[in-house]
Amino acid sequence: MSSRALKTYAAWVVRHRFAVLFVVLLATLFLARATTRLHVEVDPDRQLPQDHPFIQTLNDVHRIFGDKNLVVIGLFPHDGNVFTPAFLKKLSEVTDAVRRLPGANPALVQSLAAPQVKDIRGTEDGMEVERVMETPPTDEAGAVEVRRRAFATDAYVGTLVAADGSAAAVQASFELTPETPGYRHLHTAVLAALKAADDGTFDYRLSGPVVFLSQLSAYAGRMILYFPLALLVIGLVHYEAFRTLQALFLPLLTALLSVLWAVGLMGLLGVPLDPFNTTTPILILAVAAGHAVQVLKRFYEEFDRTHDVEAAIAESLARVGPVMIAAGTIAALSFCSLVTFRGRCCPPLAGASGSARRRRIPGSTPSSGPRRARPADAESGGCSRARRC
Repeated sequence: MSSRALKTYAAWVVRHRFAVLFVVLLATLFLARATTRLHVEVDPDRQLPQDHPFIQTLNDVHRIFGDKNLVVIGLFPHDGNVFTPAFLKKLSEVTDAVRRLPGANPALVQSLAAPQVKDIRGTEDGMEVERVMETPPTDEAGAVEVRRRAFATDAYVGTLVAADGSAAAVQASFELTPETPGYRHLHTAVLAALKAADDGTFDYRLSGPVVFLSQLSAYAGRMILYFPLALLVIGLVHYEAFRTLQALFLPLLTALLSVLWAVGLMGLLGVPLDPFNTTTPILILAVAAGHAVQVLKRFYEEFDRTHDVEAAIAESLARVGPVMIAAGTIAALSFCSLVTFRGRCCPPLAGASGSARRRRIPGSTPSSGPRRARPADAESGGCSRARRC
């Protein structure tokens, strides 16, 4: 777009400023309503490249054996001894509670109390197969027998029971269900089962992919807390550079509009936030505010020269507009190159960031009016603080 065309466009915007503001306000309200549809989603099946050999192997294991969404529960008795009648009874209760959770695969729930965990012994006539713990023992002799059976199989040591007998584990695999549609729901359900069984005689810790993805989802959701901080820091930098309220608020207003339009478009199209693109609002805020400052700085220079608001707006946009369009186009294309990523996590980031970068010129940052010129600016040739940017 040529400088002459941009100058004509700026003059048209100034002449029809109220109509332009009304249309922008309507679009902003519409997209602001769409932001209510946004949610954070952590789904490896959607966000990881499904043609990668590691992911294909995981999918094959899941298809053949049903083992995928693993939760490992570590139980630590306060007395440091797993093999007591009281704790073995509690281990059996926890195992049964986990087996009854929505989405749990009973055949893949493993612990010393699980039916699938066997003690296999060779005999003269063949072999004997018994459960490591058929029922919780009621005396020390029964607990000692459970200990013997557990340590008789090396595969159980270090996986279902600690080598020193101080801790036991419950391993369970889950499928996502309507009752537990996400990893945070699964994590919460397991924690609720453990809290119900907790009598204060043991501690518990959770691990496994489900717990990791649940925490990742929680931390991704906290990104919204950093947005006001970024807004404050950018605003302080602008005020230090220009020392006017106009220079403080106008670039931030322009940047906030870009953020709102971008995330509103994501909500409108049903694109969820994920751990990879939750930083998009902060990224758009920083970049959009930087471009708005450049336009505003040029406006201040033109206003100091002409002392005419409308002429300064048209002239500043004509001078800076082509550079802004070039910079925005290059940045948008750079972000949009992420659509070539084989997973599905980066295209939403590319689309949101790219669309925001292409949305720089229509707002015309300084169109709301001039700043109040200060004598210090006139004496120093104008915009001395603006140049510090």
